[in-house]
Amino acid sequence: MAAACIIPGQPTRPTRGKFAGATKGTSVASETARRYLNIELPFRLPTFTNASLKTLKSKFVTNLGALVGLTVPVLGWLIIASDVTSISLKATINYNRIARGNAKIW
Repeated sequence: MAAACIIPGQPTRPTRGKFAGATKGTSVASETARRYLNIELPFRLPTFTNASLKTLKSKFVTNLGALVGLTVPVLGWLIIASDVTSISLKATINYNRIARGNAKIW
């Protein structure tokens, strides 16, 4: 599920032009969401741009399709973080159940 969110959310498609400092290209998820959910909202909603955790930038959008398209890769990264945390915690708990004495992690 995480890969299904992250891969289409990568900015691999070329665009005509963007302002300086903007992420180059657009994603398949963003193009598709903007096409089918082209609804202007009367208020601004926060989201994050650029699908990499190192270069995450916050941005406010008023288009529902833009919000969905920009949120898809962030959702994928959140799923991966949740999975890694859950696996680490369960592995540590199971190890501590088996280990004896000073061999326990906590």
